[in-house]
Amino acid sequence: MLENFKIALRTERIKIKRSGIFTLGWILALIMPLLYFVIISVEGDTYIDKVTETNFFFNFFEMPLQGLTGFFLPLLMIITASKIAQIDHKNKGWQLMEMQPISKFSIYFSKFLILCINIVITILLYAIASIVFAYLYSLIVDVHPSYEMSLPLEAISYACLRIFIASLAILSFQYALSVIISGFIWALVIGFAMLLTQLFAEPFQLNLRWYPHNFLFVAGSNPKGGLIDSFLLPAEWLSLIYSFLFLFLGFYWYRFKGFYSAFAKAVPRTITAILVLVICSATAYYFITPKTMEPFQKTVVKGTINADKEIKNVYVRDLVTSDTIASIPVKDNAFRHVFTQELTPQFYNVVFDKYNQANFFMSSNDSIQIKETLFGKKATVSVLGTRISENAQEVFYGGSDFSYVSYQLENNMKLADSEYYMEQIYDEYEEDLSKLKSKISVDHIKARPDFLDRSKKLIAVKFINKWNSYLKKKEIYNPDIAIALTPEMNDLLNSVSYKDETLLSDPLYIDFIKNYLVNSNKVAIENGTTKLELIADLDEGTFRDKMLFSEIRTQLNESKKIAQRDSIYNHFSAVLNNDSYSKILDDTRKSLNKLSRGQEALDFISYDKDGKEYALADFKGKYVLIDSWASWCGPCKQQEPFYVKKMTKYKKENIVFTSMNIDVKKNDWLEDLTEMNKEILQLRPKNINVFSDLYNIDSIPRFILIAPDGTIDDADFVRPSSNAFDDLLDAKLGLNLE
Repeated sequence: MLENFKIALRTERIKIKRSGIFTLGWILALIMPLLYFVIISVEGDTYIDKVTETNFFFNFFEMPLQGLTGFFLPLLMIITASKIAQIDHKNKGWQLMEMQPISKFSIYFSKFLILCINIVITILLYAIASIVFAYLYSLIVDVHPSYEMSLPLEAISYACLRIFIASLAILSFQYALSVIISGFIWALVIGFAMLLTQLFAEPFQLNLRWYPHNFLFVAGSNPKGGLIDSFLLPAEWLSLIYSFLFLFLGFYWYRFKGFYSAFAKAVPRTITAILVLVICSATAYYFITPKTMEPFQKTVVKGTINADKEIKNVYVRDLVTSDTIASIPVKDNAFRHVFTQELTPQFYNVVFDKYNQANFFMSSNDSIQIKETLFGKKATVSVLGTRISENAQEVFYGGSDFSYVSYQLENNMKLADSEYYMEQIYDEYEEDLSKLKSKISVDHIKARPDFLDRSKKLIAVKFINKWNSYLKKKEIYNPDIAIALTPEMNDLLNSVSYKDETLLSDPLYIDFIKNYLVNSNKVAIENGTTKLELIADLDEGTFRDKMLFSEIRTQLNESKKIAQRDSIYNHFSAVLNNDSYSKILDDTRKSLNKLSRGQEALDFISYDKDGKEYALADFKGKYVLIDSWASWCGPCKQQEPFYVKKMTKYKKENIVFTSMNIDVKKNDWLEDLTEMNKEILQLRPKNINVFSDLYNIDSIPRFILIAPDGTIDDADFVRPSSNAFDDLLDAKLGLNLE
């Protein structure tokens, strides 16, 4: 048998010598690494920033990989499978080989082995080319020293193995198709059609977990594997199952010269085919079907930190109130906390001192594993544990695609046809629900029912808002037309509770409730009742307290006068049953009051790169605009070009533009100064914590405007990228007044 196979294999090697099969594989393997090398060489700044835990060579291998697995590798399989089969279709080679003392098994599988070898060579050549081009790039561009520069042969070999396994389903299917169909064109057409289906499905976020081309796309998108440390992803197991099935079907069809003879003519063949089909279908169904993570016996948040800054504490906070529900000390770059209280299934906020924060979903009996990476200005947070799928997709409000209903509402189209709007809104609602169901992780882990129910309600809120927008427009343009709700619209309107505590961490729902209270109490509003009074009249409990807290804080921030803030706080904070909420609001009020317009700007000492000290008093008689920023803050760096542009425009006016760096590491500031504008006064507080406390710097970038008399003019001035910046500053400086 083995000798028989060797003869068939040698024969195939002779026949394909001039077919160009291997040459095509080499060409397609080189396209993406070469193209990526050219693009980043032209850009020149791809690898010059600080990173952490990133291998330079693996990153170079990974970045263009989706081009190979998503298009070029399937293209190679379609062409070469057709080519190797057609060589014998054209020359009656199948019949001639069968006349020789060579088994049909050897004939069929020797050709398939040649195809497999070609795919292996192509994948390996891609990997080698990536490493070579990465090395050449490192010779012409200064790669930042924070990149790991060792060759990750094990990681790249693992990725290559998984890519090959993921390709087997397409390869075996395309080969069987090419053997069965003698016409060259039809095997190609079907292959291209299947490839285009995958390419078109991806932009529409259609998760075709069962589709052979999707297996290869998933492997290329996740070269390091999944999130739960499985050796193979479900997509790769599916590829093995599919390839076995396709090889079996293709070989039997070829061996017995047709479908009927192979699977229906003889009872043993029929039984064998049925058994293979049932076993493959059952195992494929197992891997296709998404699983859920089981709850944990405790409620735990733990994690590790890799940063170039000292992070002493990690805080877990309620998203609505910013109330700290856990303060976790960091020891040896790790932290762990076990919650004893019940946690509502919702998103929470995790804060890494003042450097970075992220939101994550959890509830009681969850084990959440957080990995924080903060290096230079780049910060990433990954969340694993019992909520993998939930935290991979974060808050889901439905599709972000174009909404025809919204377009029609904006343009006042068909406002007299309420049935049309009900039908269209409900159709879009169901479409978004279907997209929610497709949100499955690469490990085929789906979100648990509490998250899915929450997401469904938020999607419903989104479309109830569309319906309410329609009703407002109809009242203006067609007030006399009566509306009879369809059963579907009635179900949609009743699908969301107006007292759901699990949704209170979401701003969309909070605004929805506020609008509902206003719309349901129009007469009271017209008679002078405020939103705060409506919320305060709700039934006593956590729901009311959180809603009231949210609205009090909103109005405190919107109020410009101290007396108005004090009145709001004194009147409504007493209604709150939660003392911590009252304290947070009191701190907010005091902080805002001390930074109100007309209040004396609290002085502090700062210094420039040469050590020269400055105080606010040094600039008395001029406006002072302070840009509070840090080296690790991406949004701060985005504002810098706008800030420089505004400084140039107003350099002759009665204003000083300063940049106040509050990074813990002075060296990062000094490093950034080499690339920053020299005309802007670049300063750094002598005591960063004092400055941050004085001006309530809880997020950056933050722009503070000090008046010429040394008082606060605006403690949260608009960003220089805003279109309103010039108008506001012109008015304060007395420019262009008519």
